[in-house]
Amino acid sequence: MQVSNTNSTQYSYRPNTANKAQTTQGEFKLDESGANSAKGIDVRGKANLIYLLEKKDIVQLSKDEVSWLADIKESFMSVQETENYFKSNGQKKEMNAIIYVEGNVVSYQTQDGGVYYTDSKAEEIFRKAGFDAEKVKELVKEMYPDGAKVQFFETGEGPSNAQLFEQMHGYSYNEFVRKQVDSLKQSELNQQLQQEKYYRSKVLFEQSPQTEIFSVGGQVVASRGENGYIDVGQHLLAQADARGIKRSELKEIFTVSPERTAAQYQALLQDVFGDEVTLQSFHLGDAPTRAEVKLMQANNSSV
Repeated sequence: MQVSNTNSTQYSYRPNTANKAQTTQGEFKLDESGANSAKGIDVRGKANLIYLLEKKDIVQLSKDEVSWLADIKESFMSVQETENYFKSNGQKKEMNAIIYVEGNVVSYQTQDGGVYYTDSKAEEIFRKAGFDAEKVKELVKEMYPDGAKVQFFETGEGPSNAQLFEQMHGYSYNEFVRKQVDSLKQSELNQQLQQEKYYRSKVLFEQSPQTEIFSVGGQVVASRGENGYIDVGQHLLAQADARGIKRSELKEIFTVSPERTAAQYQALLQDVFGDEVTLQSFHLGDAPTRAEVKLMQANNSSV
């Protein structure tokens, strides 16, 4: 049998069942100021649209849903499991029929009805004929008048997946597996490095000292770092909702403006909440971290 190297050929696959979806994990970046245009979008002067988020917009997952998501995460194969799968799959003999043109495989059909092809005409043959061997032969003669050959196999007979791969691609199936595994290992390493980068950024973000803390009615609602970044969110919205304050009145409070002083931000809060607003300032060395401020808010306590 003639063996050709078809590495540059675009192979297609029409499965009998839907392919499983694949996901990739992207990098999530934390920007302390949220305003550095060299690293991302400059959001100075833009309103954080979280102020429009209401309780009805927040969907909490049930325990069953959270468990289901965890099961999905655990279902992805490890590098070793993937390698074992490739090796095991390579030994299987799953062919039902193979079409050759000038000694080269142009299409094949598996026992479960999956069709792989490098030539759309060959794919059409199996699509029209299904598992009807005589119809396949008839269509092969019709589609390839200059000559083609089709072979049929009983279950468990014929070439293995690895052998057919080597016929089609012209190089070792074991080499293919090695390259796939090496690629997965590199991808896994890159993912670990990105996760470490994210966690380092997250720790720095959470440990950032907050030199000013703003409260409404004794409840901490916002904090300000030394660079002017205001951390404000659901706790302020809860105080506003409890007082029947419209969300439209909060837009300026949620507008990013690092150049704004603590006193100016306090004035914005007072325009909405009046005398209930208090401001506490700290020297940098004595300032609570953002994580500590979050804990205060969770415990409904002030400094």
